[in-house]
Amino acid sequence: MRRRRRWLPSATRAYLAGLALGLVFLAFAGMLTRPPIASHGDFAEQWAAARVVLEGGDPYDTATWRADAARLADRASDAAAFVYPPYVTLALVPLATLPLPLAATLWVGASLALAALCVGALLRRYPPPNALVALGYGLAVFASAGSVLTIAQGQWDLLLLAAISWGAVALADGRRSAGIAAAIVAKPQIAPLALLGYVRAGEGRARRRFVIGAAIVLAAVALTLLRLDWWREWGAGLTGFQTAAPVRTATLGALVAPLGAVGALVVVIVIAVVVIVTLRSPSDAALPTWLAAGLAIAPYTQAYDHALLIAPIALATTGAGTRRMTFALTGLALLI
Repeated sequence: MRRRRRWLPSATRAYLAGLALGLVFLAFAGMLTRPPIASHGDFAEQWAAARVVLEGGDPYDTATWRADAARLADRASDAAAFVYPPYVTLALVPLATLPLPLAATLWVGASLALAALCVGALLRRYPPPNALVALGYGLAVFASAGSVLTIAQGQWDLLLLAAISWGAVALADGRRSAGIAAAIVAKPQIAPLALLGYVRAGEGRARRRFVIGAAIVLAAVALTLLRLDWWREWGAGLTGFQTAAPVRTATLGALVAPLGAVGALVVVIVIAVVVIVTLRSPSDAALPTWLAAGLAIAPYTQAYDHALLIAPIALATTGAGTRRMTFALTGLALLI
């Protein structure tokens, strides 16, 4: 007797079709080269910083950093010292044991795969209203403007999109892995509100599990304070650092620019405290609101960070009532 073939749900098929369309776009745009163009982008500089550590050097030494970046990454650094905090440098040390072309290939490949899998899990937990919207999410994961920039530069945002998407699923299901969303600390300028959003959205055991997981991640970050000299040099090296104007996006930081990055971060934390005090009852809208607010009022973001908005759009669509399709397609269209 012939076994009946089992078809995937229509939304899942549409999501996979969107991913496939995104890959086709990336291929035609010349983004799927081997090694990827990220081997000449921001990832190359991050890899070089970790490689300097393996060589026994200091990527935060303003006397040697630019020469090290030119030697290892074959690019001129626009900062006096490596611009990412020390925990990022140490996290990339395993990849720095590999040649740059291979490391960049693994980084970009893992980013694409994990983002596709975790956003897919988010859509299964929070189903889109129809197949067209599901296709839009698949396309946005690979072909939205933020995602394309992330892939081109070898930035962190697709990995962080995977982390916050899985964190939302795990929090809703009460799984122990909810704390993986705390990987958002890799973007310290948006982490405060995002992490508070998970705390407010969780209840009972799910909240406790998230807090424990997040505490483990933050403890690992705190261990890097053993290299306090790196942190001092990092802070000093940021003085006067300017990013390329076409890539920068407008956030609250533009309004409080005279205060500097630290002052802007203080403003964000004060706003967060006020919100915690005034909003006492969590709802289904809590998590997507906090995730989106983390980007909107961050003291500093880049255009590739917009890829992180895919997750809050998916979460918020669930509560948009009869306008779910309009809400989702509008948000995805803006990103794409």
